[in-house]
Amino acid sequence: MSPFDDPATLERFARLAVGFAANVQPGQLLQVKSEIGKEAVTRAVAAEAYRAGAKYVDVEYFDLHVKRARLEHAAEETLDWVPEWLGAKLLALSDARAARIALSGPAAPRLLEGIDPARSGKDQLPALKETGPVVNARTTNWTILPCPTRPWAAEVHPGLTPDAAWERLGEQIVHVCRLDEDDPVAAWRERAAVLVDSAARLTSRRFDAIRFRGEGTDLRVGLLPTSKWLAAQFETVDGIAHMPNLPSEEVFSSPDPERVDGIVRARTIPSTRSGSGELKTSSLGRFGMWAIPSTVSNCAASHFEVGSNPTRRSVPSPRKRIASKRRDVSRAALSTSTAARSRQAATGSSSSRRQTCTICSPRRSQAASGVRPGCTSAAQGRVGHGRIVQLVVRALTTGPVSLSAGS
Repeated sequence: MSPFDDPATLERFARLAVGFAANVQPGQLLQVKSEIGKEAVTRAVAAEAYRAGAKYVDVEYFDLHVKRARLEHAAEETLDWVPEWLGAKLLALSDARAARIALSGPAAPRLLEGIDPARSGKDQLPALKETGPVVNARTTNWTILPCPTRPWAAEVHPGLTPDAAWERLGEQIVHVCRLDEDDPVAAWRERAAVLVDSAARLTSRRFDAIRFRGEGTDLRVGLLPTSKWLAAQFETVDGIAHMPNLPSEEVFSSPDPERVDGIVRARTIPSTRSGSGELKTSSLGRFGMWAIPSTVSNCAASHFEVGSNPTRRSVPSPRKRIASKRRDVSRAALSTSTAARSRQAATGSSSSRRQTCTICSPRRSQAASGVRPGCTSAAQGRVGHGRIVQLVVRALTTGPVSLSAGS
């Protein structure tokens, strides 16, 4: 029997999600984003939210089978159409200062296999363009947590019986969420403090670049002079603390979009491709996440060549004030970065000095991935400088990472 068959574990998980990760407040609205196949955990979270005083819990289920039907049969020119009320709903939640909880983890692994990548790349749902501006506005206290499913368990533990695989995945999620601790909330507060301190020390070093090296990978990502390192512990504009990702073992920063060069080969890294066109690794991976072209197929064995043909795409924000602020910050950062590089060229200073980051010493977990490691597909994609929109450097690093000290 899986721990998630036990009502006590479900309630313990829900308390961690509602009371700590999202930190739902009395009288607050809560949106729970889930998928068909995650009903038990979804209901436990909703019940806990009402016990915590939530005014209303809006549960939104996404059905990947319906998405496949659209990709198979809908006219291609309609695949990128998104009903405006979906984005309007998220913006309404933002205006209401709501809480948001998303349950991640594949409910139907490999269901989109066989779909033409050119078609699947057009349909980005359930991702919404309004999500970024809402996150940056810090108007909602939100979190994402893993939710086990039997198909996911069978995918990551193919050598076990279905029941044994289901039990094993449940045990792993209990472990990485620290639900096996006497006080999971206290354990996460302690760990979050370590990650926040690590991020602060990285910021104080003012590194010029970060380099990822591994089998088939040599990627150098420049940092902006104004880049600040953060950990997954946020606070809303109203002062509500929340932990956006749980579990989290990462610190992250923003890259210089004009200084990203190298080769990334993900063949040996268990990874999944989300509906939003992002390559994400498991918590055992070397990399965090960054945007990739939506035409790259759903395969972990992808080879990305970064640093040529820079392109930029601007997506109008539904909230003009948010978009305007982001553009102003970006222009100022790029201007500062360009000036800094000009000074380096004039003075002959070099940023080739490298120092290995030894700040983080995380507890290693055994989290599972949603894509089988043995995939031999040869999907390839090219990423221009401007495509890199976010770099997440995980504290749980299994490969060599070096950081160049700034001048």
